[in-house]
Amino acid sequence: MVYRLAVNIPYIDDYTFLVDCIDSQTKGLTLTDYLSRLFHPHGEHIILFARLTALLDYYIEGSLNFRTLFIVGNLTFVGSVYILYRLAQRGGLKLMYFLPVVLLLFQPQFYENTTTWAICALQHLPALFFAFLAFDLMSRSSEKAFFLSLPIAFLSVFSNGNGLIVFAIGLLIILLSGSRTRLFVWLIFTALSLGLYVYVHHTTHSPEIGSNLKHPLRVIAGFFLMAGSVGLLFSRSIGLLMAIGLCEIAFVGFLISQTVIRHLTTKKPLLHFSAWLRQIRYSLPIAGPFVVLSACYLYVVLTLLTISFARSLGWYPSLLLPRFLWFAAMGTAIGYQLTLLWLKTRYRLLASRVALAIALIIYCLSYWVNLGELRNVRQLLLSDTHNWRAHKMLISMPVSTNQHDHFYSSILQAAVQKGVYKLPASPLDTDLRKAISLPPIAGPLVQDSSFVMGERRIHCLSINSDLPDGTMFDSRDVYLLVKSSTHTFIWPVNRSQTKLAYYLQTGVSNWKASTVWMCADQLPLANYQLSLAWLDNKQWVIQPSHQSMTMGEGE
Repeated sequence: MVYRLAVNIPYIDDYTFLVDCIDSQTKGLTLTDYLSRLFHPHGEHIILFARLTALLDYYIEGSLNFRTLFIVGNLTFVGSVYILYRLAQRGGLKLMYFLPVVLLLFQPQFYENTTTWAICALQHLPALFFAFLAFDLMSRSSEKAFFLSLPIAFLSVFSNGNGLIVFAIGLLIILLSGSRTRLFVWLIFTALSLGLYVYVHHTTHSPEIGSNLKHPLRVIAGFFLMAGSVGLLFSRSIGLLMAIGLCEIAFVGFLISQTVIRHLTTKKPLLHFSAWLRQIRYSLPIAGPFVVLSACYLYVVLTLLTISFARSLGWYPSLLLPRFLWFAAMGTAIGYQLTLLWLKTRYRLLASRVALAIALIIYCLSYWVNLGELRNVRQLLLSDTHNWRAHKMLISMPVSTNQHDHFYSSILQAAVQKGVYKLPASPLDTDLRKAISLPPIAGPLVQDSSFVMGERRIHCLSINSDLPDGTMFDSRDVYLLVKSSTHTFIWPVNRSQTKLAYYLQTGVSNWKASTVWMCADQLPLANYQLSLAWLDNKQWVIQPSHQSMTMGEGE
């Protein structure tokens, strides 16, 4: 899917990497300058791994290739799944028991992390991989494995903001190991790493968190909403998704607690903490898969909590964005594995069959719901390759504001001029010249329902129903062509079955089957002739029309 659908063009925050590559061309840079850039915060995150990967790709390939960045990010995704598989093997689980995990994770529900947004691929995916690998290494008896876990944990901390959770969970694992040497080393490592993190943020960026602390109930509600967000395929009810998340967290928390408690003999563990810790240490194997999976699950759960803390004061559906669903799906997958390890052997087959049936439903629904959303984002990015050449216009920017348009366009222009990035040829420019032209029709536009979002007016254009049907695995792209006397621009026709992205942005779900969102202030003011173009059996077809619209900046 990455090979077929990823596009070598930056998307929103990906322009950070272009700036890094441009800055790297500055003559006379010292090691301090490079480190300052690599550790420079991106919002509340320090994305050392992402910046380093982008710069290495630039030096190796000669220009930044965003498809390569997706490949690197997805390799860490595969690494996380492999770690879960190895833990399942060590727990005595059969291969068939792992199939629900594969189906749950290898689907397009979190396409922003895997296919359309490179910075997410290099933040969210590696952060989990490095954390899981660090937990696995530090739980082993080998001292070499423990010391190897330190740089891995460092990469987790400096891949994404949630990596800071590694410090606390790692401390729990080391306390269970009973090694004072490891405890001393870990505390020193934590102090140095955390000190570096705080120092960098203090000198460059200081996130505001006071307002979030005033609304703890909203943060908790958002946390349960995110934990149950896998259910978004079945329902858009905020209350139902919160209930699903609450049930999942409560159930997995119960079985982890119950597993710990049944290894205790002390009647009052809170009054005999040292004895309680020793009993767990000696009766529950520290290197066992249950302990490592519990650490991984706790890491994912706390990640969801931190995301909710950072975003819950806004619009609740913003917590249901595809890039965050990755953590919820991973939590569900780990919770399933913990459930199998908790169950007696004779019940595991039945539980795995039920999980497999649910995972198959989620897998198929995800393709029906999310593949159309993924293809629409891909079409936006492909449109950028044409529209930017025509008028330095980027239509993949956030639609609610025009503040990003000229800024990111100028970055792209500088990157192209300085040779740090090669804008791919628009696949439409050549192909449309060879397209089959049909007889003109009265007009493709059925309705223009314009509305205001944020700072700009959006034209919501409903396209006629004579387009090829958008089926579950439809790979045909459909575009609206708007042509003036001097320019031709293209916009993707969104034929997603659910218009989930529109719902998450507006809260409205009753959109037409074929819809185009156009921000008219991006266009030069002119009269535009409307046409449709689509790909049919590897041949582009153009449907001209007699319809036109006058629109553009200042209308």
